[in-house]
Amino acid sequence: MINVRKIAKLITGDNLYWKLKFFYATKKWPNIYDPTFFNEKVRWRMLHDQNYLYVKCADKYEVRNYIEKKIGSEYLVPLRYMFTNNDDITDKCILSNSVAKSNHGAGMIEFIPETYSLSELKNTFGKWLNIDYTSESNEKHYSRIPRKILIEESLCKEGKPPVDYKFHTFKQADGSFRFVLQLVNGRFHNESRGYYLEDLNKCIWSHGEGFHSIPQEHIKPLKKAMELSSILCEDFNYVRVDWYIYDNKPYFGELTFTPGAGSSYEFGNELEKLMAKYWQL
Repeated sequence: MINVRKIAKLITGDNLYWKLKFFYATKKWPNIYDPTFFNEKVRWRMLHDQNYLYVKCADKYEVRNYIEKKIGSEYLVPLRYMFTNNDDITDKCILSNSVAKSNHGAGMIEFIPETYSLSELKNTFGKWLNIDYTSESNEKHYSRIPRKILIEESLCKEGKPPVDYKFHTFKQADGSFRFVLQLVNGRFHNESRGYYLEDLNKCIWSHGEGFHSIPQEHIKPLKKAMELSSILCEDFNYVRVDWYIYDNKPYFGELTFTPGAGSSYEFGNELEKLMAKYWQL
C-alpha cells in the first residue's frame, strides 16, 4: 500500500511538509521564532531544545524510576514483564488480561485478552522493536531510547479501556502552573475528545462522537492528578502528563514533550493560542 504521507515528506522535506500542514489546518503560515500557536512551540522545542531528561522521561520503562522518585511508586501501573528480545517471551509468561506496549514511541499498544496467540503477539512485538519512531515523527529523543516491550496489568473494566486523561501542564515564571485537560474517551472505537481548564467545570472544546463530560466520581482523583502533574513538571516549562482513573485512584500513563510532533490540529485555533500563551519558553 502506498504511503502518501511518506512520499509527500520525501518530496518536500519534513520541515516544509509540516509548514504546509500547519497552514492547511490554521490558515496561518507558521513562525516558530515568534510563535503564537501551541504547535509552533512544539516545533520550536523539537528543533532547539534537546534536554537530556526528554530521553529518560519519554522512555516508558525508565520513566518509572523518575515517577517513583518524584511522586511515589503507588501511582505506577504494576509491571509484569519487560522484554528486550522476542526470544525471551515464552508460553510460561502470563500475558492474559494485560496490556503490552513499546517504550520508545506512540501508538504501539495491544490489549491482550484471556485467550491469545503467542505467535501473533511475538510477530507484533517484533515489528515494534524494529520501528525507529524518530524516522516517522522526527522527534529526536525517541531514537536514543533502547527499545523494549512492556507488559503491564490491565486497567480495563468489562473489556473497556479506561478514559485517557491528559494534563497539558505549563510552568509559569513565578513557579505556578497552568493546565489544560484533554479527555480521550473510546480511544479504539467511537473516539471523542473534550478539553477543560483547571477548574474542570466546563468543557470548552470538543470533537468526535460519544461523551465529553467528566464523571463526577473522577473529579477528586483528577484534582489529585493535577497536583501530581505540577510536581512532574517542575523540571520543565511544559509537559503533557497522562493519567488513568481506576477505582477512583489516578495511575500514571506517560510523559510527552512534543505531542503529535507539532502536527496535532485537534485543539481549535483559540485553544491553541491559549496553550501557547501558557507555555513560557
